[in-house]
Formats: sequence, C-alpha cells, structure tokens
Amino acid sequence: MASPIPRVAVAIITGGTRPGPLRDLLLSLGQQEGRGTEFELGVVVVDNASKAMVEDFSSILEGIEVRTVRESTPGIPFARNKSVQEAQEWGADVIAFVDDDERASSAWVSNALRAMNEHKADAVAGSVTYRFARDIPAWQRLGGFYDEPNYTSGAILPFARTTNLFVKSLAISQVGHPVFDEKLQFTGGSDVDFTTRLVATGARLVWSTEAGTEEDVPFERCEASWVLRRSLRVGNNIGRRAAKQRGLRGVLTCLAMGLPRVGVGSVKTLLGFCTGRAAWAGQGIRTAIRGVGMLSAPMLSYEEYKR
Repeated sequence: MASPIPRVAVAIITGGTRPGPLRDLLLSLGQQEGRGTEFELGVVVVDNASKAMVEDFSSILEGIEVRTVRESTPGIPFARNKSVQEAQEWGADVIAFVDDDERASSAWVSNALRAMNEHKADAVAGSVTYRFARDIPAWQRLGGFYDEPNYTSGAILPFARTTNLFVKSLAISQVGHPVFDEKLQFTGGSDVDFTTRLVATGARLVWSTEAGTEEDVPFERCEASWVLRRSLRVGNNIGRRAAKQRGLRGVLTCLAMGLPRVGVGSVKTLLGFCTGRAAWAGQGIRTAIRGVGMLSAPMLSYEEYKR
C-alpha cells in the first residue's frame, strides 16, 4: 500500500574525514519539523573512504531508518549512484542530497517539499550559508568563490549542485543509468552534469531560499590557494563538457569561452586592486582562473578528488 505521506531519503556520502560535522548533520536531520506527519524520513550514508569506516548511526537518529553502506570504488559519482540505488530500494519518493559537512535547518525538508508543490517542480535546490573558520580577505569573500546562487524562491534553474538538492525519484529514473557520470570519477562536476541532463528530460528545477543549510568552512578552505584551485577545476569541467560534446568544435568552443574570460578577468582584477574595489578584484581573479581552466580542458582533466 502506498504511503499516505511522501517518503524522503537523505543521501549522504562521506570519505570518513569529517566525523564531527557528519554527526552534527545527522542530529539536525533528527530535528526536522513535520517528520511523521508531513513526510516519512530515511537516511542513506555511503562510506567511500579508502578504508572501511562504516558505523551504525541508528543511535543518533532514533526512530529514523538509517541505511549505512559502503562503496569501495573511489570517486564521488560511484558513491552518489550507490546512494540513489539504496534510496530507491527503500521506496523514496524524493531523494535529498546534502554534503557531510552541512547542517540542515529545522524546516529544511518541509520547506523543500512545500516549494516542490507550490511551483510544480520535480527538483528543488536550496541555499547554503557559510560559516568561516577565520577571517578571509575581502577580495576572496566578495569575489563569489564561496557564494551559492541566491535567486528568488521559485526561480527556474538550468542546473544545480548536490550540496542541497531535492529530486523526485521518478524524475531521476528518467535520466538513465548511470545517474551520475562515472567517467567524472575524480574531476568533480558530476552533480552539474546530472542536473543538466535532468532538466533536459523536461524536469522542472526551481530554487528555494527557505530550504536552507549551513556549512562550516575549515581553515584549509579559507586559503587563497584552495579557492583558486576550485575555480580552475570548475572552469576545466565546463570546458571538458564542451570539448566532449562537440569534438574539434569543442576545442574551438573552449578557446572562445576561455580567452575572453582570461582577458576580461585580468582587466577587472587590475582595476579592482588599483581602485580598492575588493569585489571587482575577486570577481576578476575568479573569472580569469576559470578561463584558464576552460583553455586547458582539451589537453587535460583537473582531478581534484583523486587520492
């Protein structure tokens, strides 16, 4: 018999390096408003560590079914595919993706489901608020390196990340297999690739500011070197998608995308520092580095997550 309320499975992948934040996330899931009346909640934790570290989280989430499984093949898309498989076997109507270093607001699930219903959406992307471990330079803080997009709730999106994402299980089934592209094993970007393909099937993806989470940014991610590497990787992923889809035309596309960004970004950086406008300087650096990543895409893949 079908459940009278939707079954929501929260899919979490972990590499075992953030046990404290993971416990905080699980505790926040146990405090979700509307659980048992508006929706049924389940949790899937996929261990993708180099050495098995799966533990029983049932004691943290009393009254919530928790599936803790291991995916031995390293790489985010393999772990994400395992989480989708487990969630669908549990009978999830909606699968919520969230990183293991975030905390969910108490109305996270209920607000996402409300947005899904109000906007007749197949998927909802929510906001992420960052809490920094230390002060960071103004150019870095204002340059858009950390900012999640902040649209008006209900805005239709062409793609989204899985840092905070709810998707109807039926819509996921229309994407094909594997759901997350396993060729992107270490490069990142499998979430943007997935949601782009999801939208291409006709699925409606909308934004919800109210379905929010928080993320603590540790010291190492406050370093300029980290944000620059991340920008390079994002640009490289964008370029690789273009090159893969269009062959030689893709190479030319990478040049057409990358060269203007390097040029415009460099000029904006110089103007920003010369005029004391930190936001301009940061945005210029981010644009230029992404352009470099796009230019490099036909020749190499930047594997940020290889271990």
